[in-house]
Amino acid sequence: MVVVFQNFLHMASWDRQGRWRDYLQAEIRRQTDVSYVLIETAVVDGGLPCLALGPLADRALRAWLWERLGEVGWAVTEEAMALFLSYAQGHFADAMALVRRLGAGEGRSLEPIQVQAAALGLVEDLAVTFESLILLLPNTQVRVLESLALDPTPQPHARDYIRRHHLSRGGTLQGALASLEQKGLLYGAAQGYRIALPMLALWLKQRLV
Repeated sequence: MVVVFQNFLHMASWDRQGRWRDYLQAEIRRQTDVSYVLIETAVVDGGLPCLALGPLADRALRAWLWERLGEVGWAVTEEAMALFLSYAQGHFADAMALVRRLGAGEGRSLEPIQVQAAALGLVEDLAVTFESLILLLPNTQVRVLESLALDPTPQPHARDYIRRHHLSRGGTLQGALASLEQKGLLYGAAQGYRIALPMLALWLKQRLV
């Protein structure tokens, strides 16, 4: 049995005593003939075993892209493939969205300019969604996302980085990073504090440059 939790982070707002969580755990223990897989869209500390899925490695996404782009008629140049991977950043949903925007190539060679146009078009389509998302975030979290979009780093706590981007120090910064990770907008330290949505990162960068 596969159970997918969407917006799982909000469960705490109505299960404050942990009753639903305890019930679920009891059912999992009781139903010995069923194997459960729990998939959640946000990182939570709910006492349940959790497997976090990070971005796909370039080599894995590359193999899929060669096959998928070939199916829709594109002969892919190495330069276009490299640019595609740089835009997708291991995010499978964004990679699929980019392929859909490219459409059928009818035997043409896919060049970097077409990949760039597809990415910019996708960002334009998502702009309203991203604007709404940013309006819902505290200023400290928005500032962290903007800094990481413009200047990616695996060490946002570094003194020089904090000074360069005028970030808050200490617990305020750590709290912003943890909250963004819980919301599924940022990978944690294991993934180098990368923005989890590549198109959001591209949109932020365009907005700020």
